[in-house]
Amino acid sequence: MSNTLGQIGKAVLLILTLTAVSCQSKQSEVATATAGDVPIPTQAGGSVQEYGDAGSAMDSKEHEQNGENPTGPASAAAKALLPSLKKGMTYADFRKAVVDAGWEPVVNPECRANVVGGDHESFCSGDSNDIGCRICDVLPELDASSGDGYSLVRFRHPKDGELLEATGYGMIEDWNVGGEESRLQVTGWEFQAPPPK
Repeated sequence: MSNTLGQIGKAVLLILTLTAVSCQSKQSEVATATAGDVPIPTQAGGSVQEYGDAGSAMDSKEHEQNGENPTGPASAAAKALLPSLKKGMTYADFRKAVVDAGWEPVVNPECRANVVGGDHESFCSGDSNDIGCRICDVLPELDASSGDGYSLVRFRHPKDGELLEATGYGMIEDWNVGGEESRLQVTGWEFQAPPPK
């Protein structure tokens, strides 16, 4: 009984996380236009820098060049990656840019449960060809994917430990399809500095 309650709790937490990430991405577009790029304190003691459209990324870069925005991405790795990222780009193109820049997938051991559900072991043993049963193996950075098309991925830069979280929307099976053919686009991302040591 407690195992079932634990699985239900995890499912509710996943839904709340994906909803919050989705809402946060939408809110960051408005906040960027009115408040500029301001870091948000986190519980871990790091800071978060949200980006979700080419406009805010370009504005941030322009401000950094003018010395007006000392609160941009925390690391040189994030600053170097930022010009390659655009809201609405295909996930395949996003992933290539991130991996080529040296960022590494953050593997979540609960990925399959977050994608398929608490009963993933019995479900996947009967239908191992289902994309939900295979996607965590081919896309190690996937943290969660909901039935309504939202996905959350995480990468970490090995040099400084900075975290990159991105949200996507669309058909997860198009994770490696680039160009106009893809049905999976990136809707937003954020960089999070590691907590101080």
